[in-house]
Amino acid sequence: MKTGSYGVPLQAEMVLIEYMQHFYYITQFCEKYKQANVNI
Repeated sequence: MKTGSYGVPLQAEMVLIEYMQHFYYITQFCEKYKQANVNI
C-alpha cells in the first residue's frame, strides 16, 4: 500500500487535501459575506 508524505495511505491523503481545500473555500466565502454585510 502506497503511503503519502504524511505516512498515511495516499488515498486518505488525497481526500484530506480535498476536504481542506473545500473548508478553506467555505471560510473565504464566509469572510467575504460578512464583510459585504458590514458595508450595507
